[in-house]
Amino acid sequence: MTAADGDFRTIGHGTGTGPARNGHGHVYGETSNSGRGVWRGHLLAGVQSGRVVNVAVAVPPFPIARFSVEQYHRMIESGAFTEHDQLELIEGWVVQKMAKGPAHEFSLGRTEEALRALLPPGWYVRNQSPLTLTRSEPEPDLVVARGERAAHRFRHPGASEVALVVEISDTTLATDRLKAQTYAGEGIIEYWLVNLGLRCVEVHKSPHEGRYREPATFLARDEIALVLDGEACGAIPVARLLP
Repeated sequence: MTAADGDFRTIGHGTGTGPARNGHGHVYGETSNSGRGVWRGHLLAGVQSGRVVNVAVAVPPFPIARFSVEQYHRMIESGAFTEHDQLELIEGWVVQKMAKGPAHEFSLGRTEEALRALLPPGWYVRNQSPLTLTRSEPEPDLVVARGERAAHRFRHPGASEVALVVEISDTTLATDRLKAQTYAGEGIIEYWLVNLGLRCVEVHKSPHEGRYREPATFLARDEIALVLDGEACGAIPVARLLP
């Protein structure tokens, strides 16, 4: 069972290009040499040069529970999780969010300013706020949502109300690329990944069967068109979004 690009997979302990196994020798999956991202147990991991990276804690060889969005909401309402815990729900896994450095915050602010400057009436920008999806409740860096902010006083927007999701990525590149499958699976029209390390923006469009059919990379010298409901709203220079 080979981990395809962007697949969510559960694998056991170990690194390398061969089968990953738990302590009893059970084969959970294989890594690859292509720099792809995979799930490792209940924690996210990236694969670079055939090695699993970005995993801080070993996962024991026990069944790991996955939570529904409803169960996640009940845990929040009961006080089991608070806003200080810095968690989000991705494909049923409760995932720790990473701390954000100055470059991330700079890019986040510049991207929000650029989007707000182009939005027509009937749209607004959400900053690091939850989206309620079918199996996930991520908290993207930015979301362009349909309607007025007051419409979401008592609930988070769903996928049908979202035109664009943006993630600013430096230390979270592998996990942010994995999220493309979650967003595509929900039918979110467009996903931008601002890649600070490579100084570019990875743009994903046209979701189909859990994947985006039109990925493209825009370099610092390029501009990205903002399109809402098929109408061009303007263009944003990539360099404006980068530190």
